[in-house]
Amino acid sequence: MRWLIALLLAVVLGAYLASAYILGTESLDLIYQATQTGVNIIAENGGTIWSAAAHYPLIATNAYGGCLAIVDRPYIYYVYVNQSRGLINVSLVKYSVVSLFTPYGYMIWSKGLSRQNITAVATNCVQVAVGTESGEVIVVDEKGIEATYSLGAPVTALAYSRDGNTIYAGTYSGALYAISGASVTQLASNPGTVYFIGANPGAQPYAVWFYKGRLPHLIIWPLGVDLTPGAITEYGTNTPAVAAAVSQDGSTLAVGIYDQLYVYRDGSLQFTAMLPSAPTAIAVSGNGSIIVVGTLGGQVVVYWNGHLAAEWDAGAPVTSVATSWDGLTVAVETWGTVKFQRLAIGMIKVVDPAATIEVTGPEPCLNETIDVVSSGSTFTYQVAGTAQVLLPVGPVQIIPQYRYLSQSSRCAPLNNVTLSVSGNLQSPVILYYQLQYRVDISPPGLVSGPTWAAGTTVYAANPRVQILMFGGPAGAGSTADMVLDHWVVNNTVINVPAPSIAVNVNGPTTVTAVYKVLAPSIVQINSTARWRLRGLVVYDQYGQPVSSGLTPYVTTYPVTTTAYYVMQYLVTTKWPAAVNGSQSLWADQYSYVQFTAPLIYDFGNGTRLYFHGWSNGQSGNFTAEVTGPLTVDPIYSVQYLVVVKQPGTVNGMSSVWADKGSTITLNIPEALSTSGQTRTAFAYWVINGKAGPSSPTAKVTVEGPMNVTYATKTQYLVTFQSKYGTPSVAETWADAGSTLYVTVSPDQVWSPPPLLYQFGGWQSPSGQVFNSPSVVVVAPGTYTAVWNLNPLPLIIIAAAAGGGAGAYIIIRRRHAALAAELSAGT
Repeated sequence: MRWLIALLLAVVLGAYLASAYILGTESLDLIYQATQTGVNIIAENGGTIWSAAAHYPLIATNAYGGCLAIVDRPYIYYVYVNQSRGLINVSLVKYSVVSLFTPYGYMIWSKGLSRQNITAVATNCVQVAVGTESGEVIVVDEKGIEATYSLGAPVTALAYSRDGNTIYAGTYSGALYAISGASVTQLASNPGTVYFIGANPGAQPYAVWFYKGRLPHLIIWPLGVDLTPGAITEYGTNTPAVAAAVSQDGSTLAVGIYDQLYVYRDGSLQFTAMLPSAPTAIAVSGNGSIIVVGTLGGQVVVYWNGHLAAEWDAGAPVTSVATSWDGLTVAVETWGTVKFQRLAIGMIKVVDPAATIEVTGPEPCLNETIDVVSSGSTFTYQVAGTAQVLLPVGPVQIIPQYRYLSQSSRCAPLNNVTLSVSGNLQSPVILYYQLQYRVDISPPGLVSGPTWAAGTTVYAANPRVQILMFGGPAGAGSTADMVLDHWVVNNTVINVPAPSIAVNVNGPTTVTAVYKVLAPSIVQINSTARWRLRGLVVYDQYGQPVSSGLTPYVTTYPVTTTAYYVMQYLVTTKWPAAVNGSQSLWADQYSYVQFTAPLIYDFGNGTRLYFHGWSNGQSGNFTAEVTGPLTVDPIYSVQYLVVVKQPGTVNGMSSVWADKGSTITLNIPEALSTSGQTRTAFAYWVINGKAGPSSPTAKVTVEGPMNVTYATKTQYLVTFQSKYGTPSVAETWADAGSTLYVTVSPDQVWSPPPLLYQFGGWQSPSGQVFNSPSVVVVAPGTYTAVWNLNPLPLIIIAAAAGGGAGAYIIIRRRHAALAAELSAGT
């Protein structure tokens, strides 16, 4: 016979009520308490209105405490009896009971989960989500298991979104998930384990990881904050845990480590505070204005709007705290005891003697709280202008208190009074108050001045501070300068880099010194290589980037910066060519530059440059990659404009551009115009106003711009004729006024013998006779040779005949006949 017997393991390890934790309702009229052996619902008056036994229970409620979810986690013995063999097998397994109750203890539903080791719980007051050691999130409601999600690692924290539609789950392996419907989305992953999740109605939840590396860390998401060294507490039932809490509106997150409290508001650090001992539990009011911290030393510390508002001794280490939405009711659990504390200003009246305290100040600051300390006791008075109060007899110290009208204004006392009271005071004690406004100054650590002030107040800033710089090349240094650039007061820019400024504080004020971060813009390596600053990125103390640029502006401190430099090389060319529009530039390594050169550069004065190519063999405009120093020069020739007056030509044209030192050919017709036997002819070339070659075709070397004209001359067509012989020039054009040398061959003629005629010169068309071969040309026409009879042969003949006288007569007659012939043109 076989059967199975299930027995509840009633043995609870650990002492009764050794530790516990509590959850509160909206107004903290009730708290839910989980101990090692049960769950209690406790009213504000300290009475227990409901309780139930449970084994190391986990509890949960929603944002306003509208229900109570309980996970009872007993061990179950499974007993198997084999009668035939006389054997009894007993196994010990985990069994959990998930239940949902009303705030007054009425059970809505309860479901058992066999063989589930539950490690976390959350509820939206309809469903209960539980996380298990096996890495599952199980959603349970009155119908049973609604859904199961496998996350792959033990679940260490659970929370519902405010609307109750999303479950946030954190795991032992450091993953954070959002579960909605059938969707499982990983939101984040960090080293360590997620030990806290706090819902944020308007955004992603807050989550806190504990990571034990070389140092312990608390990592806060999504703020990106790493608190090192971090701390974790094992003091309580719901441990390990971190001391953290979130306000219901999601604006404020408070986290405690060792003896420090960190409060973040709207994503930024609002304040930090030194705690009297290690924090074990934290609660935050609904709007985040009040923070309640319980400590291992038993102190309960209350902060209000960033200020210490109250502190008392709970008498034992604090295991859990809770607060109402307004933060004015606090529940403190120490081991198994829960106490409620309401916060209010108590007035203490001393009967005798009577005295008068008068408060002087602006209208909003005439209703003040005054502390009077005597023999270690504190007496508190509320004074509205002038009030009759009772003071203790003996030495007293009258200490007016600050009163905060808002987060940005307060009434500030200006004096304390010490006196000895032995009877009624005859004159009032005057206490002076000033209405002050909060002055937010930044960057902290660099700007000094009061953070509360009224009227004209001076604020000073360090004009220059060095910060660490990373990433710079050799020569840039390891620091950059933060230099005061200007001020901003209440969003008004004051462009004055003075190290101090006077501000009229007549309301909430912000005073910001704006610094400019400067690093070497150029780090020279040699004459052709250098580093150029491309930009700076400035990081705050949390490693978050706050500004960037060549000279970024910052208003926070401390900061570091990372410099980004790029290698540059010198790139040059020669005028009139250009590289990216200039003759030299520094170009980034691996960038591209454009070399351009005009084909012709005309100086406008008859001189120009003519492009033939580049020194690197390129023939036109080109683009080059800069991988090192680069020099590419243009190849130009100097050309001069040569202009020739028509009909002259130069190299066959009316004008040419010729290279310097080259040879050009000038050419012009010899005769320019003809009218009958008279013509105008080329005389000589005129180059730049100076006489040049006289040949119509001439070669000239070009040494500069040339304006070429020509001179002309008049020529006549002249003809030479002779009765005898042949003239050396039959016909020619001769320059006016020029002399021609024309001979006749033969120059002696027997016609007939013994008459001998000799050439004697020329007779011009006008009848002028030139008694030589040379004639002066003054007009066109025919020149006739003049022949003279040589009498010598006749004389010889006559002498031989004996008739000298007759011969003489004959000769004279022959001469006369010749003269007549010449006159007749024969």
